[in-house]
Amino acid sequence: MNMLTMWVFHALTAIICSFDLEARYWNAVNIFLNSWLDSDKHIYTYMSEDFKTRDKIWFLLHALYELSCFSFLWFKELSLSLKDLDFTFILDKSCCLTNDQIIIFFYINDIILIFYQHNNEKFETLKTHLFTKYEFHDQKELKWFLNIQIICDRQAWKLYLIQDVYINKIIQWFDLQTASHIYKFLFRNVLQFMLYDKWAISNEIQAYQEHIDLLIYSINILYIDIAHSTSLLACFIQNSFLIHAIKADHLIIYLHDYKWLSLVMNDNTDLSDESIKIFEDSNDTSYSDNLTMCQSSERYIFYLFDCSIDWQTI
Repeated sequence: MNMLTMWVFHALTAIICSFDLEARYWNAVNIFLNSWLDSDKHIYTYMSEDFKTRDKIWFLLHALYELSCFSFLWFKELSLSLKDLDFTFILDKSCCLTNDQIIIFFYINDIILIFYQHNNEKFETLKTHLFTKYEFHDQKELKWFLNIQIICDRQAWKLYLIQDVYINKIIQWFDLQTASHIYKFLFRNVLQFMLYDKWAISNEIQAYQEHIDLLIYSINILYIDIAHSTSLLACFIQNSFLIHAIKADHLIIYLHDYKWLSLVMNDNTDLSDESIKIFEDSNDTSYSDNLTMCQSSERYIFYLFDCSIDWQTI
């Protein structure tokens, strides 16, 4: 998932909480079957073993699941259908559309719909139309999205984003279930690591890159406190050494120890109060402060209705 998609998701959860909106979640089924290839694109593939015919290959009409363009073709198909229903893109955000009554946000086959309760009939009409044309799994209320658990306490006007299940999967993936707990503060200085003067073997590099990729995903969603440490480890992603792998495990175990922490969307503001700031930002830029990478750093955080929606700590 890219940063754009995640900050839009954070912004929408802040809006859901602040305005007490209804939120529904659909999962599109076999979207590549709805991903028609352009007529001017000639793509061929070998037949599968069960249908193989001598000296024959297939000419593709639909995108295959692992074809690089298939998600774009599905996006194109769904957005055209929504435009026919008078939906328009919100500014330049291609993952978000609205008809002024319902907001639709989608990332490949995961779709969130947001609306006021009094627009429920219009939502049902839209649902009937799209479910007739495409196959969806209706997950009812929004409780999960891309390995993020969403808990909404409407009486307290709070919404919680939690990643404990995802973190448990990471721990099992890297076989760290029996590792010692880590509560100490995380490392902050890249100079404590020495550049590896030899070449690591390919499977070690791949394993290390998997560590960093999974950590970056957690940073984008919730765990801003490990962002700086992960960025230091990412400096060695092309040629890592044992100490780098140990520190990457350190961060994963740290996540596991604090997996119950959540990002809270808390509506504690009176939106009728003109003194309330709907959108706020803070930033801190340092020129050429990263001597190892010869880069400047730029840190910022954005708030919507007093809820954190986007950040950078590198």
